Amino acid sequence: MNLLNLRRLISSLLITSCTTLLFTGCGKSGTSGTETSQDKVAEYGYLSEYLESDFSDDSENNYDNFIFKDDNIYCTNTTYSSDEESEDTGTNYTYIKLNSDGTGLENLFTLKGKYEESGPGNFLSDYYNYLAVDKDNNIIVSKNSYSASTDEYFLEKYDQSGTLLAQADVTNDISSAEYSAYISSIASDGEGNIYVSSSSKIIQYKSDLTYNKEIALSDGASSIRLIPSSDGKIYAYYWTENGQKIDLLDASSSTVSQSYSNIPTGDDFYIFDENTIYISDTDVNKYDLSTQTYEKVLSWMDCDLSYDYVRAFKLDEDGNLDVVYKDFDVSETSVVHVKKVPYSEIENRQEITLGMINQNYYISSAALKFNKTHPEYHVNIKTYYDNSAISDDYEEVWNNSVMSFSNDLTSNSGTPDVILLNDVNKKSLQEKKVFEDLTPFIENSSEISMDDIQKAAIECGTVNGQLIGLPKSIIVRTILAASSQVGDKMGWTFDDFYKFVEANPDVNVFSDSTKQGMLNTLCIYNIDSFINYQTGQCSFNSDSFIKLLEYSNTFIDQSQYNWDNDTDSEPVKIQKHEQLLSTTYLYELDSIQEHQGYFGEPTTFIGYPCDDGIGNYVEADGILGINSASKNKDVAWKFIEYYLTYEDDQMSTTIPTLKSQLNKIVEEARTVKYQTDVDGNYVLDENGEKIPVDSERTISYGDWEYKYHTITDEEIQTLQELLDSCRTKSDYDQQIINIISEETEAFFAGQKTAAEVADIIQSRVKIYVNENL
Repeated sequence: MNLLNLRRLISSLLITSCTTLLFTGCGKSGTSGTETSQDKVAEYGYLSEYLESDFSDDSENNYDNFIFKDDNIYCTNTTYSSDEESEDTGTNYTYIKLNSDGTGLENLFTLKGKYEESGPGNFLSDYYNYLAVDKDNNIIVSKNSYSASTDEYFLEKYDQSGTLLAQADVTNDISSAEYSAYISSIASDGEGNIYVSSSSKIIQYKSDLTYNKEIALSDGASSIRLIPSSDGKIYAYYWTENGQKIDLLDASSSTVSQSYSNIPTGDDFYIFDENTIYISDTDVNKYDLSTQTYEKVLSWMDCDLSYDYVRAFKLDEDGNLDVVYKDFDVSETSVVHVKKVPYSEIENRQEITLGMINQNYYISSAALKFNKTHPEYHVNIKTYYDNSAISDDYEEVWNNSVMSFSNDLTSNSGTPDVILLNDVNKKSLQEKKVFEDLTPFIENSSEISMDDIQKAAIECGTVNGQLIGLPKSIIVRTILAASSQVGDKMGWTFDDFYKFVEANPDVNVFSDSTKQGMLNTLCIYNIDSFINYQTGQCSFNSDSFIKLLEYSNTFIDQSQYNWDNDTDSEPVKIQKHEQLLSTTYLYELDSIQEHQGYFGEPTTFIGYPCDDGIGNYVEADGILGINSASKNKDVAWKFIEYYLTYEDDQMSTTIPTLKSQLNKIVEEARTVKYQTDVDGNYVLDENGEKIPVDSERTISYGDWEYKYHTITDEEIQTLQELLDSCRTKSDYDQQIINIISEETEAFFAGQKTAAEVADIIQSRVKIYVNENL
């Protein structure tokens, strides 16, 4: 995902040639949870200095495999040559050494990947992936050589001038009866031994790459990552069915020296000393090997760094960090020095907390950019889903996270200030007056006007007549049908839908035309028809719901569905007249022509059946609101305003909330672009005509392929009609859906009547709604 290319903020505090960013520090003690700096008394903070490095980021260079070793950084730079007449054609892997501050870049040597074709379907391809550095600073690399019939893995060892010292074929060593061969990581210890991890095991090789032994791990080990320490030890981080583990490998035996549990989730590691490993995910956690406990040190987002861009890090004795930071948004690789300082040295500014159940990359990135461009404010991120929770019941962990989030919102504490509303029951919380009305903020805004907001976006952010949230972009969910089957007008009632199905008894309505599938499809989008959250009244024993149950029961049971014969893609089923309707998900301009292409004839966005016949639903993609108890509402709105208005490359594949942004996307899509060669000249077809770029854009599902065309005025009009007709998708509660599913089993099995089941559902849901209002 490419976001807006924002240059780093030049702060008022400059340290030599470094750009310095300020961020809130953590408190006296960390936790194993997901709290932010605002949850603790802040005693220290950090200064992040973007150092001037020798990395040369452009379209030709791709740096990867970063390793801190001693006072150096080692990495690879992958470049591509496309001149077919040149001997350099193909992939080049250059191995690089730099000083730990990113200066003094030295290209050590280059290995060339290979791709050879020896006939149709016959090829041989080599590529290099993992990197390790041994005690003598020799470079060890892994190579994958594959073809249509073989897949082989090798280790190669070079000195820093590029002289090959040793090579080994490790394919058979890393293979097993249960798993295919592949390499997941490599490392070298203080004695010069080389270790390779595969799907479920670790192999040790001597310094000359001859096989030595296999080291046994716990049963069920997977996703193994080898971690070298500065004193020559090797640790293995891996997953088991009981969570993550770390083992200290024994260089002299086929066992492990010590096994550790209670490990936080992580992708990047730094072994500080014999008792301490720092493990990085969205947070950096300090893991104590002696006590097998961990505490949070800092959050990358609170540091104005995105975890997704952290590629390697190390710490010194004073708690400072050096970070290799690869910012894909601006295509820059940097070394960032993160200095721990007393909190009193952090400049005073207004801080707010953005709360969300689970990490949202796009919104977190927006907060990161906002912090960089608005030094007088700072957005902290607080997530509620505990990624470290070990449970076989994902739903239980999720429900506990939702409850914790809701408790914070109803506590009147004012935290969080900004709320991601996607995963909360907006109607239920609105009854508790949790959300601030955004209308006055829009009316006073110099950046956004009510007239510029899509009606559909206002619809999905309005609850009980109050605008409580606005999304960055919107998604339309509807049903598409051939116009020859349903006419050319949008919308139909349940009775219209039932008659349509009765007129086509031998054809599937949807791809999954089962009792359970039909009930879920019709119920989820109409749940508000049976619940009044303001009064707590329910009407699941109504004639309308009973008829919906009876209609769903006319289809086959899910256990009778022949999944083995369900091999055709949805477009093929539709064009074979084996399926009548397509449940459609529109999130970008191309979605309209793609889904219309399923039918190969004129189509109508008929919508979901519902009582009033208006069945096109809008969903918010990243909807933000303000906590009514927040003490920083103006700053909260400042961030939401920024979030809605800044533009980036991702917008070209969305339907934005703001009409002005959608108009830009439409105008860009209307413009016919033509293919050019490497020199910028137009490529011509056999008739001397320019070739549209869209003529090369296709999408396929198995045995069906669609070729895109430049968007038409008719498609633009159709999209706008859909947006203008949309209603908000119901904020259904999964517990209510679970109650309906549980109780209808007896009806579908013929053990109870529809009316009996409807009465039971009415009773259970009414109790649940009234207890949770």
